[in-house]
Amino acid sequence: MRVLKPLLALFLGLIPGVACGQLLQVNGTRIVNSSNNQEVILNAVNFGNWMVMEGYLMNSTSQAPAQHDWKSKLTTLIGPANTKAFYDAWLANHVTQADIHQIKSWGFNAVRLPLHYEYFVNRDTPDEWNEQGFLLLDNVISWCAAAGIYAIIDLHAAPGGQSNNDISDYDDTHPSLWDSVANQDKTVRLWQRISERYKSQPWVAGYDLINEPAWDLPGGTLLRSLYGRITAAIRANGDKHILFIEGNWYSNDYTGLTPAWDSQMVYVFHKYWSSAESPKEIQWVLDLRTAQNRPIWCGEHGENSNDHFTKMVELLRSQGIGMSWWPMKKFKSINGLVDATLPTGYQDLLDYFGGTKSDLNPSVAFTTLMELTDRVRLENCRLQTEVIRSIQNQPGNRDTKPFARHQIPGRIHAPDYDQGMNGHAYSDTAWENYNLTTSNYTAGNEGWSYRNNGVDVQPCADALSNGYNVGWFIAPEWMRYTVTVATPGTYRIELRVAKGGGDDGMLEIQDGDGLRVLASATIPDTGGFASYQTIVCTGGFVSAGKQAIRIANVAGSYNIASVNFIWENAAVPPTTRVKVPVRTVTLKGSNGLYVTYRNGDRLVSSTAITAGTKERFTLTDAGAGRVALRASNGKYLRLNTTDSKLYVDAANIGTDERFHLKNLSGTLSLQGSNGFYVSSEDGSTDGLSCTRSYPAGWEYFREAVVSMTWVPAAAAPAAPQGLEAAVTGQAATLNWSPVSGASHYTVKRATLAGGPYSMVGTYLTEPEFTDHFAQKGLSYYYTVVAYAGNVFGPASEEVSLTALPPNTSNWNSFQNTWFSAGQLANTNLSAPDADPNHDGLANVFVYTSGISPWLQATTKVVPLDDIREQVTLRDSVPTDGVDQRFIRLWGTFLP
Repeated sequence: MRVLKPLLALFLGLIPGVACGQLLQVNGTRIVNSSNNQEVILNAVNFGNWMVMEGYLMNSTSQAPAQHDWKSKLTTLIGPANTKAFYDAWLANHVTQADIHQIKSWGFNAVRLPLHYEYFVNRDTPDEWNEQGFLLLDNVISWCAAAGIYAIIDLHAAPGGQSNNDISDYDDTHPSLWDSVANQDKTVRLWQRISERYKSQPWVAGYDLINEPAWDLPGGTLLRSLYGRITAAIRANGDKHILFIEGNWYSNDYTGLTPAWDSQMVYVFHKYWSSAESPKEIQWVLDLRTAQNRPIWCGEHGENSNDHFTKMVELLRSQGIGMSWWPMKKFKSINGLVDATLPTGYQDLLDYFGGTKSDLNPSVAFTTLMELTDRVRLENCRLQTEVIRSIQNQPGNRDTKPFARHQIPGRIHAPDYDQGMNGHAYSDTAWENYNLTTSNYTAGNEGWSYRNNGVDVQPCADALSNGYNVGWFIAPEWMRYTVTVATPGTYRIELRVAKGGGDDGMLEIQDGDGLRVLASATIPDTGGFASYQTIVCTGGFVSAGKQAIRIANVAGSYNIASVNFIWENAAVPPTTRVKVPVRTVTLKGSNGLYVTYRNGDRLVSSTAITAGTKERFTLTDAGAGRVALRASNGKYLRLNTTDSKLYVDAANIGTDERFHLKNLSGTLSLQGSNGFYVSSEDGSTDGLSCTRSYPAGWEYFREAVVSMTWVPAAAAPAAPQGLEAAVTGQAATLNWSPVSGASHYTVKRATLAGGPYSMVGTYLTEPEFTDHFAQKGLSYYYTVVAYAGNVFGPASEEVSLTALPPNTSNWNSFQNTWFSAGQLANTNLSAPDADPNHDGLANVFVYTSGISPWLQATTKVVPLDDIREQVTLRDSVPTDGVDQRFIRLWGTFLP
């Protein structure tokens, strides 16, 4: 066992070899490097569970949910000296210089350091300061400086606790932060001490003053008052660091926290378990950024699937917002950046804590605990590379990548499907958790094992497995595998499957595009979902070499562990065309009642307690990415544009019978022909309306499949015509003519003419796409493919464009106005635009007569085609005896 001893406190500016950092500052809605005014997007990793233990991260939610529970129970069991030895080792080993280097190598540029006040100051009065916390911070900040990444200091557990839960180590036997003036005073003094120590450190990005306050604070008055006192204490030290400000109720309610009270403020929000489908999901915080002219930052995100991680990066990146991943290390988890294993004997410790184990030897417990501190060291953990890929490599494309090397002949383990997103590397009915958006929880991975995608993987004891199987496997789910076929011809295919009762299942081996069936087999009842049998079928391959296959479920529910391919002869068996599923479903509103219709006027409402014949709807492809819903009376669901209500009375599919169905991991929203969304209206008997501009709780419906039939796939659509591409701001906008019969489109991008291409847009239901990830100065080549269901046609002709090149043009302008001293605050100064193709100003300097050197002013970045630039001076020119000043502006355009 190795324990890292704390280093002595170091003055970072004197450390040889430390990279030269620059203080970060707020400039309008951007965080910038103070030396060159270049924007810095902070992408960070949280060291959760380091100074602040959380029960869910320790797998001890029911036995020891908070840190004070741990310390109390450990002290009773192993004594105060051994308890301190455990925590000293835990703190030293959980975050080391190796962790900082690893985070840097992944591509992050910052870390967020959650602090517990108890390592800095005692709980009671008078204050007794503890050097341990400061030395730990000194170490981490010195490592960050050496690596060239920033540190955000976060008060995660404030004196007394800022919320009534375990996140802040709240102990209800003592007053909270909000119930105690003494705790509030101590919080202010703590920040004053932190500021005194780190005010000159350029690699400290700033201070996150209070993490996730969650308390009944009417009008936000007390929260604003405490923030104000902390701000004053920090600024009194001459400290210019950024202040990261979190709203109430877990960093989402900013009541009382506007207007901004400090020029160096960033508003922080946390985003968990909600949709990342469009900027509208975060419009409220985008509006806050605009109204307050301050940056916004996502201080925490995580605890979801890889698909969701990719979408969150894309969403926030498109809006110029940085984010911080929570947390870096977890035990027995699939969605953290790093996975640590628990030692033998740990469950005994938890059982003792929980009262289900009556006795535990203190010496044995201490040995287990010290082994735990060793297990958390980075070199003893497993890096979850697929999680990292979803954050750093997957955003901006939909490519797949092999997860394992698959050779045919040979055995393929079902859980080793390709890396990538839903609809590309696999297809599953639920692939992320959106419960805060849809009010319905969906597990991305039902088995919570092995991999962090939508495929449901669970431990497996079958001897022919790799220790895991794909479970909860239902139609029409599939997984894709990149394989290398040694020899074409006929193969004996051995399926290792397990199935409980019910009707027989059906499995297909398909080609990688899901167009041809290479082999199929009936899956009978094997005696249970843990009772594996080998089912044999025959199939084959036309050619040798690298290619892809799919394992697809087309009927029933069963588990699959592996597929073994054994070559038999050179004859290539015939293939058949893949059929596509047509689903008959029920829809349950967020009120818990089923969608049904009345006899007579056929008005649709969400009022049925149980699902019968009238609650069933068959989904039919209506083209151009739309669906029609046929009710059990044979009529189609229709939007009546007169009263915006829904009826099932249409004999044919027309404009108002076509709906855009949006699937959020198994929860559906329906957008009508009027562009609005259908709402269940809390079970109103007045019927479902289609009037909501954006889907929220009432606009989501839970789908349950009643039956599924398979029909021949549609004919391949034609190649899209009229593809055009243009540069708009920091993105490329593509448009093309709609293709008859197309259900959706995909867009591919390359940096060389003719490819190789990366998938950048998928399941696009409109003939347009905006690529937000182009780099300026590079040429890009695009093609578009139309789909009819799972059948695709030829690609469009390739178009190319060159993103805006770096522009170093300068401009000079004289403002022909004299201003008296002290009268320049919030004054707009305009100048002619020197280059209509720039993206805004990088630097603006103001020169006034009688003042030297130049004064830097705040910049307002304007849209691309604005014909004038505008600069707003946020600070008055000092009164220094010069009554009038002549203003000169000079600027540098953004590259």
